[in-house]
Amino acid sequence: MNNTYKNYLEDTLLELIERTEEAQCESDKGDFESGRAFAYLEIISFLFKQADVFDIKSEFENSRMRN
Repeated sequence: MNNTYKNYLEDTLLELIERTEEAQCESDKGDFESGRAFAYLEIISFLFKQADVFDIKSEFENSRMRN
């Protein structure tokens, strides 16, 4: 995979993971924050599934995102 695309995907996923964690910390503030955290998790899950479909999963297996 081109490093530019790989870096883009990694940075995007890491940002989504950070936003998920923030939303989870704020989920006690109400349903909206809980829903926001759930939506982020859905997006992250979808992106990882698409990586599998496009056979680029191996690019991320040793990534910080899988920790």
